[in-house]
Amino acid sequence: MKNSIENSLAELKKCIKYAGIKSGSLHDFNKTKAQYYHNLGKSKLNELLGHVNGLEKTDTVLEAANLLLETIDLYSNNPDQEELNKRIERLEQLFDNIDFKEKQNFKFELPPIPAVIKSELLSDIKEMQLCFDSGCYKAAVILSAKILETALHRMYYEKTSKDLMETSPGIGLGKMVAKLSEHGIELGPGINEQIHLINKVRISSVHKQSKVFNPSKEQAHATILFTIDILNKIFKKD
Repeated sequence: MKNSIENSLAELKKCIKYAGIKSGSLHDFNKTKAQYYHNLGKSKLNELLGHVNGLEKTDTVLEAANLLLETIDLYSNNPDQEELNKRIERLEQLFDNIDFKEKQNFKFELPPIPAVIKSELLSDIKEMQLCFDSGCYKAAVILSAKILETALHRMYYEKTSKDLMETSPGIGLGKMVAKLSEHGIELGPGINEQIHLINKVRISSVHKQSKVFNPSKEQAHATILFTIDILNKIFKKD
């Protein structure tokens, strides 16, 4: 796997040279070449994300997955060569510190979940995994966001004795995090960023877009890993 990752990174560096080039200023041959490398770069980024999703979950692996998701978004929407090269350099550093031990299966280690929401959360988690295993990646992403909403609603209630379901029905993940912050409830390092990424993928999956968005297997897998990681951080024993 390590050799495959190194090869993908090397190919990606070649592709980045063509990032951000405006096709209107190129001849037809060069336009075709630039498009080829752009598509190849997207493919290599997803390959890297697939490799990361196949590794045992550690802080370094999670950081690499997080960085890859952000880089895929940057590469697709606003390809800046300098910024992309910085991210690839950071990815190389992370991969140098990863133990390439593939995980044996896709299992979750869950924290003690409050009894009042345990049945609902476990049901949604089971369905999320079933959707993923069945190749229904968009459904898996949507369920991951629902799981987070349930957990954050409960966390807010336990900290403030106020029920957001009654006072702010339909509140989204982003606003929910802001509400927690207003009451001095900090979720911990990196959690806000993880929730933001999950919410962004969820919004792209649910709401009408100019282009149909279908999360890849790698994107759905990373989203699920982030969701379970956040649950463990929210409900872990003190």
